Amino acid sequence: MVVLGGRQQIEDLRKAPDDVLSFIDAADEIMQKKHTLGPELHHSTYHVEVIRSHLTQNLNTIYPEIRDGVSVAFDEVLDLRDSGERYTSL
Repeated sequence: MVVLGGRQQIEDLRKAPDDVLSFIDAADEIMQKKHTLGPELHHSTYHVEVIRSHLTQNLNTIYPEIRDGVSVAFDEVLDLRDSGERYTSL
C-alpha cells in the first residue's frame, strides 16, 4: 500500500502516464482476472470503464462509506493509534 501525503505527490500520481501507472494492469495483478474470472474478462476492459464511470458519478453518495472503510482498515492493519510512532513498518 502506498499513501501519498503531499500535494506534489498527488499531482505526480495524477499526471503519471498509463505506461508508468496502469489501473488495468494493477487490477489484473491483484485480482488475477485470467484465473478468477476467465480469459474473456481478462482481455476485455469494458467492465473497468463501466465501474469507473458509475463510481465517479456516484462518488459523492458513497464517499462516507468508503472513508469509514478506509479508516477501519488503517486502524486494524496499521494500528497507528497505539504505537505513538509517526511511521509504521509493514
